[in-house]
Amino acid sequence: MSFFLPYLHLSVGNNCIIGFSVGMAGEVIVGDWVNISGLTAIHQFSIIGEHSMISGLSRVVKDIPPYITVGREPLSYVGLNLVGLKRRDFSLEKINELQDIYRVLFQEKRNTTFALEFIENSFEKTVERDKIIDFVKSSKRGIIKGFNY
Repeated sequence: MSFFLPYLHLSVGNNCIIGFSVGMAGEVIVGDWVNISGLTAIHQFSIIGEHSMISGLSRVVKDIPPYITVGREPLSYVGLNLVGLKRRDFSLEKINELQDIYRVLFQEKRNTTFALEFIENSFEKTVERDKIIDFVKSSKRGIIKGFNY
């Protein structure tokens, strides 16, 4: 059973899986093919990028770029959503490209502006590369960070 409160502005894409007791406040945008595990709380005005996965018991206070899995506390990048991407028939070459892009964005010691500039200059222009760049540049809340080991 789902309950939607008055004044909740929710946009959920196609083919999403939203677990039990997921709380979304205010205006939340969820892209296509997103998987949100149970007991996740999502702050108002957050945007969840397509093909992403959020682990259970998460607290989402920043935007989540497409194609990734996030978890831990504070919420951080933990890798690509490999299961989801393989189910959607993403090629191994495309998955490797996404891993390389997110390695630059989250795992190398660059600030977001320099990482985006490096990605634009170093990676071939593809639909996925451009979606990532556009998502990060248009984020008003800021995006989640990489995990520091």
